[in-house]
Amino acid sequence: MPNINCPHCGRQISDQSKRCLYCAKPLSGEGATEADKRARMLSAMYSAGVGLEPKKKLSFIERMADEPLGTRLLVAIPVMLFGLVWPPAAWRGIKTLFRP
Repeated sequence: MPNINCPHCGRQISDQSKRCLYCAKPLSGEGATEADKRARMLSAMYSAGVGLEPKKKLSFIERMADEPLGTRLLVAIPVMLFGLVWPPAAWRGIKTLFRP
């Protein structure tokens, strides 16, 4: 069984192989289109975010933390009033609003 050089990586492989054992690229033109289709499909999946963890939905306070100071002060007033009912949650909200 004679060996040939892979056209992609240059390593010695069997002439009966359909793909290179080292770089996994197809040796014939027929398999190249199949590999290209798979590469396009995987690229589309990754760009759409398939297989990635979903983004965490931010709370109202966390969204307001990126707003200008005046808006944060207006939001802090009701949060401080909420502190009369449940102080630990209000304190966390104030710290989140004015984080550095």
